[in-house]
Amino acid sequence: MTPTDRTFHIADDFHPGDVAPIVALHMAYYGPLWGLGRVFEKSVRRGLDDFARRFTPGQDGAWLVRDRDGAPHGSLFIDRRGPEDPTPDRPETAFLRWFIMGERCRGTGLGRRMVAAAAAFCDEKGHDCRLYTFPGLKAARRLYESAGFRLTHETPDTLWGPDMMKQTFIRRQGASWQDSAIKHPLTGAET
Repeated sequence: MTPTDRTFHIADDFHPGDVAPIVALHMAYYGPLWGLGRVFEKSVRRGLDDFARRFTPGQDGAWLVRDRDGAPHGSLFIDRRGPEDPTPDRPETAFLRWFIMGERCRGTGLGRRMVAAAAAFCDEKGHDCRLYTFPGLKAARRLYESAGFRLTHETPDTLWGPDMMKQTFIRRQGASWQDSAIKHPLTGAET
């Protein structure tokens, strides 16, 4: 067990008061490194506020990296409705949203464990899973692809502020795990 393992843990919960620190984590990373500003911050806050109002444990998924005091240092959510509310042509498609790791948690394996738990949750619920991101987030893309997500298309978009290429990744329910370092979070078996 590393010192980080003793300092942080993954909790499958979402509490009042969690939205603001999760927005702050997004801004601390995406602001200085990617130049995303107020439009992005507003988009994240509005999306999380809406999700918090309709969050239903067992139907939606929430995984937060918390410190000993319970403060969030990372997050990942499965939103059964997503920004399209719901996807008209595929109502069984859920969305992976608001995946972020605080600086002290990056490279610890906690993000990999959250992505694995989210993929297992979608499999258990019978959902395909979609996520939106943009090029350049190499570590996150490796995690997504190792859990069975595949890039399906790219389109220019201003969703997060500046002109950028929006990437859509889809993971079909039951997609095989590509990275043998990932253990299935429900069975513990290496896949």
